[in-house]
Amino acid sequence: MKVSAAYAIATESEQRVTARGKVALDASVVVVWRKGAGDVGLLHEVRRRALEEAVKRVEESIKAGGSSLDINLFLRSLSAVLSVYTSYSKLVPEISSEELVTREVFPLALRGLVEGAHKYAKLEKPLDNYASAYLALKLVTRTVKEADERAQARKREKGVEEFRRGRVDRTFASLLGVFGGIGVETLIASKILAREKEELELLEPEPKALTPSEVMKVLEVLLREKGLDPSKPESFKTSVDTLHYLELKALQLTSDQFKKFFQELKARSLKASEAVNLARALYSVLPKSDPEYYCCERVLSHLGLLHVGGFV
Repeated sequence: MKVSAAYAIATESEQRVTARGKVALDASVVVVWRKGAGDVGLLHEVRRRALEEAVKRVEESIKAGGSSLDINLFLRSLSAVLSVYTSYSKLVPEISSEELVTREVFPLALRGLVEGAHKYAKLEKPLDNYASAYLALKLVTRTVKEADERAQARKREKGVEEFRRGRVDRTFASLLGVFGGIGVETLIASKILAREKEELELLEPEPKALTPSEVMKVLEVLLREKGLDPSKPESFKTSVDTLHYLELKALQLTSDQFKKFFQELKARSLKASEAVNLARALYSVLPKSDPEYYCCERVLSHLGLLHVGGFV
């Protein structure tokens, strides 16, 4: 049998008793199978085809837009990779099922996710490993929206957005190491992930509402949480750190002020340009309800990198 598609469908309520006090899956995953071919495939050729198909499907999904820019985007990349691998009855050299999943399928799906966003954002060079890991984590931890639209409407009326920091377990985080060459402990030491009981929490802005004052407040908290000194941007460890700093300044400054600030920052930090590339990629794939979509839009708009219909 050959995998042809996979989708996450919201089927559970966040208010259910079994979900209280813990992170629980609020969706079911539907996988579509068809009868497959029985050819023998050379592993390196299958790997190349799988990545090409994953990048293609991700880019097509981003262009289509709609409500698919959440974990479904990753599932489209994953199903694309699986559709290629499962179309062969045998791979040469042979590989065990466990190795196929951990060393081939999931890392390639993550790579397809990042490279699809990179291609759509028309970036001149690939994102660095930390930016790639952050982008992948942003998407794989974005769940499909709750099915109860009335509950969503009540939240919007109160000015509250349905948003919380993404969380993953160590097993999934370790797959990022295979994909990007960064281990779990390195992601924690770099303040991209933080330990949260039995899980790992993505260190990202977590406002209660998408208002400038609320988002600025949580960005200031995030910088302190990550131990960053705004007066020493050259000491920031990753382009993700620099992006969060840029997001805060984009909300505090006018366009002219921000452009001047950014040029000064570029002279002090090599990560400034990489942070803007990450902003472009995030803006391309995040749903508008994500706080960082709003923040990245401000950064890119101040720098004159946006126009109607896409990037300059």
